[in-house]
Amino acid sequence: MAIPTWRTRSGRHGVIIDAVNDFRFLVGGVLGALVIPLLTFVVGLPFLFAVVAGAAVFGGAVVLLQPRQPFERLDGAAIATGQLAAAQAVLSQAYADLDAIDATVKRIPDASLRETLKRLTVEGRQAAADVETAPDRLGAVRRLLTYYVPRTRDIAENYAEIATRSAIKPDQQQRVQTALAHLEEAYGHYRQQSVSNEADALDAELDLLDRSIKQDLEKM
Repeated sequence: MAIPTWRTRSGRHGVIIDAVNDFRFLVGGVLGALVIPLLTFVVGLPFLFAVVAGAAVFGGAVVLLQPRQPFERLDGAAIATGQLAAAQAVLSQAYADLDAIDATVKRIPDASLRETLKRLTVEGRQAAADVETAPDRLGAVRRLLTYYVPRTRDIAENYAEIATRSAIKPDQQQRVQTALAHLEEAYGHYRQQSVSNEADALDAELDLLDRSIKQDLEKM
């Protein structure tokens, strides 16, 4: 089952996490309410037992639908607390922006813009996933996640709002296309920078390993 995002962004865009909590409790309530009459009238169990079972189903659904948190699979003890907290804050907002872009794409009538925005969200999610895997990569893509992704969201939402009320003017269309093209270049630059930094780190590790092997051989 696809679960709405846990990520948040307050302000004029609303608070996304409220929808997540509403969804979880709504599903839990519906399932719990269905279990009670099912066990009472169909199975024939005592009403009190059915109520307890319904409450258990409600609680279980709420827990199972709890959205996954960033870094939950990482060993927090092995990562600097400040580094992890900084990455957590950046990713929370970045994922909220990316989710909002995905939702807005459906409201954009222009097919080429939709495809461009889809490519941008793929790039953005990959950059965020890289940070989630290794928080020390945040420095390479921080500006991408904290500046370019929110600007992409603003452009997409403003375009969609205008398109729902009236026709987009040709000059506006051209400016949006140009802006998204520049954003796509920026996304690619920061993703490549992240990969390059990772390659540099690998080269450094290999150099260190090579020196260690030479030193060990000289001692033999």
